[in-house]
Amino acid sequence: MLVTGETGTGKEVVAAELHRHSGRSGAFVPVNCAAIAPTLAESTLFGHVRGAFTGATTARDGLFVEAEKGTLFLDEIGELEPGLQAKLLRVLEDGRVTPLGGGSSRRVDVRVVAATNRAVREAGEGLRPDLVARLDEWPLALPPLRDRREDIALLLDHFAPGRVVAADAVEALLLHDWPANVRELRNVARRLGLAGERVTLEALPTALAGRFVARRAGRDAAPAASRPGLPPRGGVADPGGGRLRAARLRRERVAGGAQAVDRAEDALPPDRRLGDRRRGPAAGRLIDPAIATKAGGWWDPRSRLADAPGARIRTESSG
Repeated sequence: MLVTGETGTGKEVVAAELHRHSGRSGAFVPVNCAAIAPTLAESTLFGHVRGAFTGATTARDGLFVEAEKGTLFLDEIGELEPGLQAKLLRVLEDGRVTPLGGGSSRRVDVRVVAATNRAVREAGEGLRPDLVARLDEWPLALPPLRDRREDIALLLDHFAPGRVVAADAVEALLLHDWPANVRELRNVARRLGLAGERVTLEALPTALAGRFVARRAGRDAAPAASRPGLPPRGGVADPGGGRLRAARLRRERVAGGAQAVDRAEDALPPDRRLGDRRRGPAAGRLIDPAIATKAGGWWDPRSRLADAPGARIRTESSG
């Protein structure tokens, strides 16, 4: 299997979950190929016999043997040298490994999950085409966090459970592009965990909050006809301002009620409607990341699904 995705999207987490649900009795063995010295890569993966090279005073089993009846996760596989990739391809084809300096091979029962931060069509620069073809039998592409913003609420509640977040802080989190993806959100959530139960905009990292304040100031100062995301008279929305328009619709849902916003959403092109962005387990349910209460309220991530059993919103007055 080949898992692709930007740095921080959770490729190792996905590989570990695949192993956990596989029923295999062996261990999950992760390795970052970029962190292995090129001169030691073959020995690390396939093992070596005594005397195979200077300093090899004892024989050593490689990671393939260590992952027997389990899963070997090869992260950043494109960092392996082409010659070693050819040997890896032979192991995948035959199911046998030959230790460095050895004359005989042994059969191994290992599931291999590889990962790269490059798209498969771009991976040719670092991966042999025949190895890509072998690994890509079961491809899995992980989207960046900026393309699945509806997951921010779920992830925030996972990394910092029990926090109640102010409206402007929620909007700042939703509008951020998250270049480091889930890893960056996890680091922000850990910081919020030190801010107490209630999280304000001031508790966010300075760079993240500053960009949001600057964008909000520019949006509020712009004439209505030129604001990003607002359709001109012809009714065609500005593609560059879709996220701001989406955030504004969420606020209108709070102030004007769901029916008014639904009518506003119907006026947008299909690819700009909030409802069309729902997918996966949340399909058919309204995720309302903005505060679903009066202005000045607080958003409880546990109420992220409007129709979730027991969902509740806390307001500033109610505590």
